Amino acid sequence: MKKQSTLFIFDFDGVIADSVSALYSVYLDFLNQFGIKGTRKEFNSLNGPKITEIIRILKNKHHLGPDEKELRIIYFQKLSNLYGNIRLIDGIKDILNKLKNDRFPIALASSSKKSEIHRVLEKFELTPFFRMIVAGEDVNLAKPSPEIYLKIKQRYPDYEYFVVEDSEHGLQAAMDAGMKTIFYNPEHNSVTKTVDYEIYSLYEIQNILTEIHLNCFTVSTASNMKLEVIDHDLNLTPAQASAVEDIWKKESKQRNLFNGQLLCRYSHKQRGKNLYIQCFFSEYKYFFANINNPELALNFSSVSVSGIILDEKKNTIIGKRNNVTEYKGFYELIPSGSIDADRVRRGSVTFKDQIIEEFEEETGLDRRTIKRIEPICVIFDKTHMVYDICMKISIRGFLHHLLTSDSNREYKQVQIINLENIHTKINIDNMVPTSQVMLNNLLKK
Repeated sequence: MKKQSTLFIFDFDGVIADSVSALYSVYLDFLNQFGIKGTRKEFNSLNGPKITEIIRILKNKHHLGPDEKELRIIYFQKLSNLYGNIRLIDGIKDILNKLKNDRFPIALASSSKKSEIHRVLEKFELTPFFRMIVAGEDVNLAKPSPEIYLKIKQRYPDYEYFVVEDSEHGLQAAMDAGMKTIFYNPEHNSVTKTVDYEIYSLYEIQNILTEIHLNCFTVSTASNMKLEVIDHDLNLTPAQASAVEDIWKKESKQRNLFNGQLLCRYSHKQRGKNLYIQCFFSEYKYFFANINNPELALNFSSVSVSGIILDEKKNTIIGKRNNVTEYKGFYELIPSGSIDADRVRRGSVTFKDQIIEEFEEETGLDRRTIKRIEPICVIFDKTHMVYDICMKISIRGFLHHLLTSDSNREYKQVQIINLENIHTKINIDNMVPTSQVMLNNLLKK
């Protein structure tokens, strides 16, 4: 599948400029002038709208006496020295350099005044990084309206957009504009939004860049997952059905193909740490045809399982893929595999049973060595149209004592590596994308 061009958009206050604490002081000082004590909760709720809108909200809520024009003068006077003494958020210049070197276009979208934004960007020599800057005076409606992001979308259509925001208003605006959200949350604040990525340091954006380069993405992180099987009709057009049969017949003449039942994703929904995935079974030939001819647009993705084994010393197992056509000779975390059609109990997919079976087959170890299995995340390999349910498999004892062979039918050069040293022991670029992304998610915890 062809990769879509990607554009990154950054908020300004709290993401580029370390201004949130200073803005909080201005807000407190402004209200204090009228004998009112501000709160962090109220301030957080005002993160996103333009200053003029904030003043209007505060005037109406606290019944401030002066008219809005006079209040604006007071507030802007208090803001006047703010950006002159501002510092940058740690890591922002490194990340902007990384994005520029990797040839990702970058934009900025902020409710702040354009003059203040340029003042900071010029001071720290950041202006050349941004292809487009949209400020508060460029839009009629501030965040959480999506207008500010839609302006960028209008200038740069047909991109995949990643927005770095630190507020609920900004996240909502980006979501309503149909963009992927990266919640920069160094204070570990809770939000009601379900974001695509949550990061605590801007340097974590490098993991997201890895996913973009691999075309393999973290769909969700969740500690509890439930897979439900539903009835689903593909509703193919006659032309699509005919094309599937033609592809299958042609390929079947050249090699042995088995048209078994394949578990496919229909939809997913997240509530907190709980992830609910709806799936359906279909014939393998439809998935095969869609991979070979994406123009069929069958919207067809299979569901598999992947695991990372950890013993009591945090050692894990990797091996080089063998007897395969895809990623042959690449390192892969063990175990992994597709989900069998008989893994359904009362409408639910027993995906942990599947990873246990793969564990025994690919390691030769007894399932009784498994202490616990914990879901980590769901990863989507966009190139091969596969969703992987990724799990951590904690075992009793030590792999060096338990593992008796360094090869099997599926892997050669099976190795035991300590998790903390894995990046120095192997070339990560020569690792299967799903394993790379799963490893990043685990190390992030």
